[in-house]
Amino acid sequence: MELDGKVMEQIDAWLEESRREETPEARRITLAARIRGAVAPLEQAYLDFMAGHPEHVPVRLGYASLLSDLDRDAEALPHLEKAVVLDPAHPAAWNNLANHHGYAGRAEEALECYDKAMDLAPDEAIYP
Repeated sequence: MELDGKVMEQIDAWLEESRREETPEARRITLAARIRGAVAPLEQAYLDFMAGHPEHVPVRLGYASLLSDLDRDAEALPHLEKAVVLDPAHPAAWNNLANHHGYAGRAEEALECYDKAMDLAPDEAIYP
């Protein structure tokens, strides 16, 4: 999770730098390659950790978040679904699954998951 924070911080800095400058196409291509290069070891670290700890919900949620950030939502969904199976009392897992369904246009499923998240953590301000 620490590596995730560092990699995402670096990527955010690169993106901000790119936004500040008029970035020619060649630099955009280079930026995309830098991002892929930074993400590859992070993704492998997630996979390696989950291979040894398949029931670790926070890391599974972190990996699903990474996949979503990379527009690989279809790959994120099984990890979100597995997280709520592994720990049905984990409100963030239900919230993240709800967000996934909502972004995918599955409002009914999203609302059901939000309800579960709110039931589990009624005082949590971030859940709708």
